[in-house]
Amino acid sequence: MNRFQEVYDKCMDSITRYRYDEAVSYAHELLDIYESDTGKYEVHNVFKNIEKVYYNTPNAIQYVTYMQRLIDIFESEERYEEMARTMYFLGIDYIAVKNLDGAEIILNQAMNIAKKISAFDVQADIINGFGNLYEIKNENQNALEYYLIAFNMASEHNYYEGKRFAHNVGYAYKKLGKYSRAIHYLKLCLEFLTTVDMPGRVGNAWNELGATYTLNKDYALAHDALDKGYLNSEESKSNAFLKENLMFQSNLYELEHNFEKAFYYHKRLFDMTQLINVDRHNKDLVNLNFQSEVSSIELENEIIKQKNQELEAYSKALDKSNKSLIKSIAETKLMQKKMIQSEKNASYNRMMIGVAHKVNTSIANINLMTALIQREIGEFNIRLSEQSISKDDVSRCIDSTCNSLELIHSSSDKVAKFIESVKHVSISLSEMNMSGTFSELLNDCINENELGITRFNCKVSLWLQEDLPTISGYNIFKRIINQLFDNAFKYAFRDEINNTIDIRVYFNKNGKIVIAFKDNGLGVDKEDCQQIFDPFFTSNMGLQGGAGMGLYIVQKTVTEILSGEVTCVSKDHSGAEFFIELPNQFISL
Repeated sequence: MNRFQEVYDKCMDSITRYRYDEAVSYAHELLDIYESDTGKYEVHNVFKNIEKVYYNTPNAIQYVTYMQRLIDIFESEERYEEMARTMYFLGIDYIAVKNLDGAEIILNQAMNIAKKISAFDVQADIINGFGNLYEIKNENQNALEYYLIAFNMASEHNYYEGKRFAHNVGYAYKKLGKYSRAIHYLKLCLEFLTTVDMPGRVGNAWNELGATYTLNKDYALAHDALDKGYLNSEESKSNAFLKENLMFQSNLYELEHNFEKAFYYHKRLFDMTQLINVDRHNKDLVNLNFQSEVSSIELENEIIKQKNQELEAYSKALDKSNKSLIKSIAETKLMQKKMIQSEKNASYNRMMIGVAHKVNTSIANINLMTALIQREIGEFNIRLSEQSISKDDVSRCIDSTCNSLELIHSSSDKVAKFIESVKHVSISLSEMNMSGTFSELLNDCINENELGITRFNCKVSLWLQEDLPTISGYNIFKRIINQLFDNAFKYAFRDEINNTIDIRVYFNKNGKIVIAFKDNGLGVDKEDCQQIFDPFFTSNMGLQGGAGMGLYIVQKTVTEILSGEVTCVSKDHSGAEFFIELPNQFISL
């Protein structure tokens, strides 16, 4: 066995034993051997599959120096993709120890290189890293935007491993309280993870999905997901993921008021926490034992001297690269803005396609019927000129023309109604300025929907918490509530027996105002709950349908005008309930 392979084996053995200082020392020796006989051996990052190396390395500057040496080698040999990826790993390590300024610098530098060589998979990893950076800063909306860009970029460029970004997207949506979207992306992540041998990651994803189902009050689905999370976490022998699972399980049973089960999982959680603390202590002892084996006064002095030299060299290197990094940061931010704008353009294009489809269908009917009328009249004129026309011919021509005119009228009416519904997307200044109370608002809406209430023999009940604020943008709220009434009349009620609508307005535990609108109608299929707010999406549950813009207008108004969120919950076809959650400051619109 040659010396390079011997040192490499020792390095990997040290890593498996958590003796990271020893591993870093061997890693440096590997580079020494490589540099003394370049081309004879293949060098790569020995820590590329290890998380939080910086965090677990007592002599962390030695690790940073190793990474910098490796980056310099890759640069000198024009192995730019490996260079950018190694810089990305170092940036992630900086995030782990919360050296956020250092992380931003190294990630921007890596992005600049990845862009120049069009390494889209590396770019996607780095953008995902920026999402990690903003998540650490608790800037959850920014984190979500970066995670979505990374996920979409990976999909666009067929970067298969980039499917794992769906976990981060789902986690970010969960932190923002958007549980339906979180569930969608966590499921996508699980689809990817089932194709790779990573039971720990699978367990973590099931755990997150179970916790999100719990927050979404889908308790049966939460139990199923958490059971699968426990099995995979146990298979991976990951105490951290098992601890996570036990915490979610105890919380779920507590919400279900099954306190005996909740206590059982709390007890197991306590025991697991103690075990993890023991494991962490043992790892610390391993590092301490290694350090005691090699320590001496002279060695300590040499290490201190070496650290000072390396810190000075590293500081100079950073100063030298600042100018190019500033330019790189500006280019990266411009690219990110372009990508976000690209997604907005794509969304606009999808909407325009939907508009064209709705209008073209009716116009095609009008054109067809117009052509039929022209043909009937032409044939009628021919027979009239030949004096061969009968009473039946006249009657048939009149009937055909009347039928065509009826379809023309129906199609033109659909176009007019559709255009009217699209116009409702905009908000006028007068609507923003009007104000009133919730009681006035709901009673106005009931009066305006009296025809539908009477038609479906519907009983409407109201419950308002005391001390609710006055509403600014009164007509904006009226539009939202009226649209929910209209949606119930179109899709929820099939007959005229025992129909009810319950409306509640209250403060939730976070101090936000919630408008809950519930009917006892046909309900919404679970898969449709994910799409019900998309433009042009319609359901066949009711006896009649609309343009598919009503709930889109509600969602757009709530999120973009009122800075709130709207969700739909429906179980076992026993009705649907819409929750509109608003920040209290909407009174100052």
